[in-house]
Amino acid sequence: MKSKDLRKVVMRMTDDGILSRQIAKELRNVVSDCTVRRWQHLYKRTGSIDLNVPSGRPRIVRTKQLIQKVKQRFTYKRRRSARKLAKSL
Repeated sequence: MKSKDLRKVVMRMTDDGILSRQIAKELRNVVSDCTVRRWQHLYKRTGSIDLNVPSGRPRIVRTKQLIQKVKQRFTYKRRRSARKLAKSL
């Protein structure tokens, strides 16, 4: 089950008046009780469970072009520290 499907199930169960602990138990611990409570709070406050901003640390930018640049810098230029190389790129 994907996250969108799980969120829809939680919304439907919340509308039916089921408690967060019971919802987490029904979903067989696929989603924790804390996550269900957070989704319920978001649903009651905004009317939907849209996760627009990903939680946690932002992902790094790792593209094929950047990987090639780093490889070229290591092979063609004199040795540099990783910190200096990252600063120059």
